[in-house]
Amino acid sequence: MKKTCTRLVVCSLLTLLVLPGIGFAGDDFFDVLSWAIEGSGADKTIDAGLYGALATLAWNDENQNGDMDGDETLTDIIRIYDRDGNLVIESNMEFVQNRDDIEEWALENFDLILSAIFPGGLNMSTGDTADSIMLGISFGDKLSKASPARKESAEAASINNEFKGVLEYVSLSVNDEDGDATSILLGYSHEYDGGAELGILLPYRYTTMDDAIDSESHFAGLSISGKYPIKKWDSMVWDAGVEVFGSAYYLTSDAIEHAGNLQYGAGAFSTFTKTFSFATVSVGVDYRISEIEVRESWIDTDNQFVEKFIDYLNDLDSIKTLTYGCNIGVPLFADAAAVNLEIIRSDFSSDDIPDGRDSQTTAGLSFSYYPSDTFELNVGVRETYELEDIDLVSVYIGSVYRF
Repeated sequence: MKKTCTRLVVCSLLTLLVLPGIGFAGDDFFDVLSWAIEGSGADKTIDAGLYGALATLAWNDENQNGDMDGDETLTDIIRIYDRDGNLVIESNMEFVQNRDDIEEWALENFDLILSAIFPGGLNMSTGDTADSIMLGISFGDKLSKASPARKESAEAASINNEFKGVLEYVSLSVNDEDGDATSILLGYSHEYDGGAELGILLPYRYTTMDDAIDSESHFAGLSISGKYPIKKWDSMVWDAGVEVFGSAYYLTSDAIEHAGNLQYGAGAFSTFTKTFSFATVSVGVDYRISEIEVRESWIDTDNQFVEKFIDYLNDLDSIKTLTYGCNIGVPLFADAAAVNLEIIRSDFSSDDIPDGRDSQTTAGLSFSYYPSDTFELNVGVRETYELEDIDLVSVYIGSVYRF
């Protein structure tokens, strides 16, 4: 792996924010903020809200063309504030006056500016991070659910294949900006003689944000895992396995035509499941390392500031993620249905992750109905906690076919 990852969506959105607005030349830092130009006549201002952060400036637009060119100069210094409203950096009117001065100032103070607009380079601009999506799907899939009699009948009949599909709607709020997402998950697993199992998951998510630049994003991932029962008892089983995963992220907005990145990684996991007469309890732990890659060919710009930002993202440290959780499932209705409560917590370890966004807990409640030994219907709700200024709540429906 050759770059860091922390959250896929995150870094892609970061890329978004530093891209120039459509209709501008896209040559310098000023263009990064151009979409927020306001004012009439020669008095122009910029109050650019960047996913919780804020950049402000004002200049005398002598030719009134909505651009800062020629001999035009600032009438107020540049100020950049972080998500908490703290002033992080401001320019000096004596040395920073025209457009060339602004670019030189921005490049000289590049890291400090990023620390305000993109904390640690890991701003969760849509809440749709690769880690959140892939962990919630893949780790939750490894925890055993309740086993009503109809499900056990299918397993006893040596039915070794399972296909699943899930449709999910997500309501989210990030830095006081609302959004919506629709997700689709397809999954397949095969159990071999001896208990070894191969699993494949294919998630896709489409997200829209009601922000100043109407961001839209697409996320597609792939997870391949293998697990093996280390030890079995009459009513208990200890599994362990490995997983490789990758994802692609693509974003469009009123500010840019396109931007995107890849994320990839690998990890290992272990689960322990105990089946009682009245419930199934499954606990597990997962450790993984992931990287992010931003390809310059994906970014539609010749902006020097953006190019430096791409290098900044590609040089981030890799993220080590420790995830642990449990599922408690209870059979219902003469063993034709079940209810499952799932709690999953993830801790993200990296110097690049800002405080308040280095851990998350997701709690979910689902109901399953088994109309036959081989078919299962699911409905559920889940919510993510602990991420600062990010709220995620989702509802989903799904089905499983065993054959």
